[in-house]
Amino acid sequence: MKQTMSAQFHTCQSVTDTLTEKYEIIVVDDGSTDSTRKVVETLSKQIRAIRLIVHDKNYGIAEATRTGLAAANFITYFIPTVMANMIFERFTNLFLL
Repeated sequence: MKQTMSAQFHTCQSVTDTLTEKYEIIVVDDGSTDSTRKVVETLSKQIRAIRLIVHDKNYGIAEATRTGLAAANFITYFIPTVMANMIFERFTNLFLL
């Protein structure tokens, strides 16, 4: 079952909260034209660990990755967008059994 962006962030928060107290979830909006920015802004009010970085135009996944990694304050795990749904589904199954 595919999770919504909100459910994915809440799952990530739930799992990460059991592992550590200090973490951040960095989202780079690489000039998207969908509702990503608005959804992440709303979620960042519920989940304090979320940091949104916005590119004014699409620079591509390599630049978005560099931006996110450069902004990180902690040890970094990078999850490319194309893999996020699969990883979060497995995360949920692994930790919420």
